Amino acid sequence: MSLQILGWATADFLGRESWAVRKTRPFYELALHVAHRGRGIPWTINDLCCRIDPRHRCRMSKRYECPVSDFLRSRVHPGQVCYDVGANVGVYVLQFAGWGASVVAFEPNRDSRKVLRSHVRMNGFTQCVKIEPYAVGAQTGRAAFYQSGQDGMSRLAAANPLLGSSVVPVAVEVISLDKYIEGGASTPDILLIDIEGLEFQALAGAEKLITRNRDLVIVCEMHPGSWGLGGFDRQTAERLLVELRLIPVGLENQSDPMDEHGLVWLKPY
Repeated sequence: MSLQILGWATADFLGRESWAVRKTRPFYELALHVAHRGRGIPWTINDLCCRIDPRHRCRMSKRYECPVSDFLRSRVHPGQVCYDVGANVGVYVLQFAGWGASVVAFEPNRDSRKVLRSHVRMNGFTQCVKIEPYAVGAQTGRAAFYQSGQDGMSRLAAANPLLGSSVVPVAVEVISLDKYIEGGASTPDILLIDIEGLEFQALAGAEKLITRNRDLVIVCEMHPGSWGLGGFDRQTAERLLVELRLIPVGLENQSDPMDEHGLVWLKPY
């Protein structure tokens, strides 16, 4: 019996969230990592076969935001370019690359970026995935990035209170997407943004990209409770969407996509 099958059987017997399983889980995941010689364990993300570092299974759910993934899958075609802004450890990067696209992954968190590189390497995607260390905002410059390990709730502007006392501020380079593309980068066909409340800063810095490319597919995670970090509220956020001629359409059954946390399609009109 393989170590992974033995682990599944034990967790099912004891209860996956039992005290014993929770306490031994880090040791089990480390053992899996060593047993597979750092090459990752076989995994699926929304039916896409891949390999992942077992120590990050909790961030790579097998059924990850299925409605959003289905929406993107129907619009991503081989040879297209996808930008993943706030890529974290790569759950969407692996899907985009697995669907045949080229990917530019923006991730300022150095710890997340290390895991992301490993996932890209494990899956043989080094030739089609470019990893950039930038935070994305309205303008270029430097700013403090408040990170806690590889946690995806790390962000610019201020520490996320949900991360507790483990947050460490790190100086990072910030770039706007318009400036990045002016530097010679390929224009994306798909733009995915998840940056913990600074999404409208990123959209403001992509005005030329968005207004000149009306076929661009934009999916953005909304964090309305944190928009104030970037100087936005609902009124100014809606004003920017009007200027960019975009309508928010909820992808996760939101009754009001501008008032609830969740992923939305910013549909051009």
